[in-house]
Amino acid sequence: MGRKVMVNLRSGNAIEGVCTYDGRDHMIVRGALVHEAGVEGAVPADGEVRIDRANVDYTQLL
Repeated sequence: MGRKVMVNLRSGNAIEGVCTYDGRDHMIVRGALVHEAGVEGAVPADGEVRIDRANVDYTQLL
């Protein structure tokens, strides 16, 4: 918990931020930046981002 991560999604997008919860069916990322496939630069997300495990391709620890 509290580790900076890059969560790569099955959609080709990725979410970068600090993982504050890592559960069996979802994870929560704070201070998130959304990296969209084919778009230069990242967009900050408001609040926390809940990511369902079914949408995760893989997670990198940064």
